[in-house]
Amino acid sequence: MDRIECRVPLLPVLQGFTPAQYLRSLDLFEAIGALPKGAYVGVGSICKRQGDPADILEVLVAIKSRRPDLRLHGFGVKLTALKDPRIVALLETADSMAWSYSARMQGRDGNDPQEAHNFTGRVEEILAAHTLMNAKTTPEAEQALYHVDVYYANERGHVRFTDDYIDCREIPAPRTKEACEALVEQIERDAKDDFFADRPVRIDIVPANQEGAVA
Repeated sequence: MDRIECRVPLLPVLQGFTPAQYLRSLDLFEAIGALPKGAYVGVGSICKRQGDPADILEVLVAIKSRRPDLRLHGFGVKLTALKDPRIVALLETADSMAWSYSARMQGRDGNDPQEAHNFTGRVEEILAAHTLMNAKTTPEAEQALYHVDVYYANERGHVRFTDDYIDCREIPAPRTKEACEALVEQIERDAKDDFFADRPVRIDIVPANQEGAVA
């Protein structure tokens, strides 16, 4: 970078397919002195590998094992990968265009800022879940945790589902009351958008140490 008199920061990006190939890319950057201690480094070619997050994890572990000081940026890291707290722990930052692609595939505006905002909210929920799972629980903390009970009506009457059994919910129960309130809002939005064939007839926020009951 000094040789080309670059006046703006450049982000080295490691490329490859196997962990060994990424490490070879790392070697090449190190050979020209482009990776000082604590440098930001991009990890490319992972946006199409979301089907098995274990592949992404293997690459990140290999890089961090060689250079634990590097701050890694993941290109195209979708929610599927972010659900793995080990991947989140190895990344400093990440980006994704999945929100735009999903909107376009469903006939919405892929450039709508609200689509990006909604996606950001889902990412924040996942990260909050990781924080909650990693937190040390105390009797006081356990008393402050809640889950969401969603009641649907079908031919058998009212059927209750706790939120850890609802499809498309990314946060496992139990969770904070604030997170439960956000989840309820999301369920209600989904129902309005016809994501559920049977719309919920009642949604309750219940302390985690209690069982809900159909009234």
